[in-house]
This record gives sequence, structure tokens and C-alpha cells, in this order.
Amino acid sequence: MPRVTLSLSDTAAQRLLELAGSQRKQADYIGALIDAAWENQRAGAGVGVERLRLQIVGLAAEVQDLRARLLEVEARR
Repeated sequence: MPRVTLSLSDTAAQRLLELAGSQRKQADYIGALIDAAWENQRAGAGVGVERLRLQIVGLAAEVQDLRARLLEVEARR
């Protein structure tokens, strides 16, 4: 496992120790945070693309609805 040296403020170091539970678990805790942030970022990008796709599908459906209404109005004339 690669070694990494971090410089933290006294407050951040104390909070990390509290969150991790012990000095030995600090590296595991930071590793888990990084893994979670990475997964969240990847999932977020995928959600953005899916959201755009659904918006485009919704807009296409609205266009079809408006076309049908226009044809109906023109047919009444």
C-alpha cells in the first residue's frame, strides 16, 4: 500500500482521530472517504446524463402533443 503524508490543522487532525476511532484506523477512514467521494462523483455524472436524456424525451413528447393539437385545430377549419 502506498504511503501518503498529510498536513492537517490541529482541529482537523483531532476530528479525524475522533471520526476514525484510533490512530491506526485513520488511514482506513481517509481511504473510505476518498472511495465514497469517488463513487459519488461517478454516480453524479451518470445521473446528469440520464436526467438530460429524460428531459429530451419529455420535450419530444410535448412536441408530438402540440403537433397533434395543431392538426386537430386545422382539421376543424
